[in-house]
Amino acid sequence: MARDREAPLWTLTSKIGNGYNGAIRLEQVDGEMARFRVLSIAVKQRRELEAARDHDERPYVRERAAALLKIADGETCHAVARQGLLKPRDPDTVYGWLNVYQADGLAGLIASQHGGVRRRSL
Repeated sequence: MARDREAPLWTLTSKIGNGYNGAIRLEQVDGEMARFRVLSIAVKQRRELEAARDHDERPYVRERAAALLKIADGETCHAVARQGLLKPRDPDTVYGWLNVYQADGLAGLIASQHGGVRRRSL
């Protein structure tokens, strides 16, 4: 399908942490289609994720490591979230795991807060 050259294509970027402090920046990109998020990892990082997936005692660590390995193997975050795990997840959840892993590695993934409402103490 040919694109009309006058129709703008926009990308939405958000940076967490020291960059934009949660601000969202909107840019126009000429002639580029949206790309899937990819995870490129070294052999050492792959072995670390495989060990966490296969041997960690915490189920949430095993699930997150399995999801990241599937993304590193070329699957999309959306496909992994919907069909690639034992239990279907919201794709935003898997994107969040990917963001945390890319920023802080496996240690950040283990320490990241879980979903759900936190009860206030009296």
